Amino acid sequence: MNVEALEMVLASEHETLREYRTPANCLLYLMQGVFEECSSVEDQIEQMIENCKLIHQEGGFHVFVNALVLTFNVNQAYVL
Repeated sequence: MNVEALEMVLASEHETLREYRTPANCLLYLMQGVFEECSSVEDQIEQMIENCKLIHQEGGFHVFVNALVLTFNVNQAYVL
């Protein structure tokens, strides 16, 4: 995993909101255990734990937090 690349994508200027959200959504999907690729809930939980450990070990926790905040802010804009 290349944390610097994730940071660069999340921090860079994007022409549309969709371009900005896509990397964040991909990261959050990985952190949630890639459910579509798992055969059971237990498998998803195992994948989620492993993916979170990997991202944390590679120093990417702050990238995850930024992606989560971005997604929260976008969703709040649609609710309001």
